[in-house]
Amino acid sequence: MKMKNILYMMVLFIGFSACKKDRVVSYEIEKSFPDPAVRFEDFKKAMATGTDGFQMIIETTAGPIYAGYIKLDGSNNAKFVSDNNVTNATTPKDTKYTLAISQTNSVLSFSKTGNFSLFAAGIAADTSYTYKMSVGDTLKLSGNATGTKLKLVKVTKAVGDDYLAGKMGTVFTSIDNLNKFKKYFKRLTTGGKSYDIMFDIPTKSLIFMYSNGTDWATFKSKIYYTNSGVVLTTPFVDGANKISSIENLAVDVASSTATLTSGGAAATLTNEISPVAVNKTAAATFISKPPQGTYAESFTGFTINGVADGLGTTSLSGFSSLDFVAKVTIGTASYSSLRLYLATGYYGYLPAFTCTTPADGKLFCKLAGYAGTSTNATITAGVISYTTVITQAEGFYVIPTTAITGANTYDLVNARDATAWISFH
Repeated sequence: MKMKNILYMMVLFIGFSACKKDRVVSYEIEKSFPDPAVRFEDFKKAMATGTDGFQMIIETTAGPIYAGYIKLDGSNNAKFVSDNNVTNATTPKDTKYTLAISQTNSVLSFSKTGNFSLFAAGIAADTSYTYKMSVGDTLKLSGNATGTKLKLVKVTKAVGDDYLAGKMGTVFTSIDNLNKFKKYFKRLTTGGKSYDIMFDIPTKSLIFMYSNGTDWATFKSKIYYTNSGVVLTTPFVDGANKISSIENLAVDVASSTATLTSGGAAATLTNEISPVAVNKTAAATFISKPPQGTYAESFTGFTINGVADGLGTTSLSGFSSLDFVAKVTIGTASYSSLRLYLATGYYGYLPAFTCTTPADGKLFCKLAGYAGTSTNATITAGVISYTTVITQAEGFYVIPTTAITGANTYDLVNARDATAWISFH
């Protein structure tokens, strides 16, 4: 039986082979990757659709997110503005670019000696980008050296004209004007809720301080600038309130107020003398565990009525830092002190005060007197000047600023009227 089956299979095989003897059948092989030339044509077409330019959003592998606007003329010339500083946000710069195939990649490259390369070097971004995909009005590219992410979003002519007219620079000015308010607390009110906000320009961040219902809380998001405001890369959500951008910011420095829109809804900014919520444990922690172990140091002195170093402390001869020392021993008693550290060491004349941190969360420093020897009348006057502030009877709010700095840092804000504050590291 088995022999019959074998013979039968051999006959079928011989017959099947004879049918194919006189011809070779070929099958088309499906390509695993698109033809580079075809993909490049798609890339060029996608770039050409941005006749009125693109908003550009640049995300480096470390650090802030940058943004701006770029318009390519189709002949290897481009104009752009960027939000790395107010000058570049205000004044368009020219640069050269090319679209080409590199190996099998469709690539957008900027001249290595042009203005875009100078901008890129300053923010540690790439100058050559491989096209990845298009989604709606957005083109996504990836840097060829460090992996910088570049998004190009098509905009209308009106938006492009605003960028080229320097409108993004006016956003810088508006935010800078907020920092001229005389009081520390800048209160955003929207959707029936209030938040203390703070723009941190060096890190391009926006910080919210608020009550989460039971405790003091903070939220931080990176931001980038547009022609009309700033966008939060991570929206702030508090119940029904969702803040993903701040736009149309109009600041009146004289009245310390501002208006704006967020998500299309009108909102206000006011300047307040007390926080929307108090961190009840921060003052005690600041005293018991200062950032430097036994002390905390300030390199900027007191801001007074919105004026940095309003007491002139950093201008004193030999100034190095102003140190809040949690414990100094004078005779047989222990005190706290705010000591002036000069190039030669601590100045010999110092205030001595006792500190308390009651349940309301404030820090109170009561002056007991001065110790040591005065050897310079001007410096001694400076010591007395800042001591008068730190020992105000109303005390100080202690604001942890770790969310801003990423380190163990605090701002001390006078509770009398929030017109005097100092940052400690």
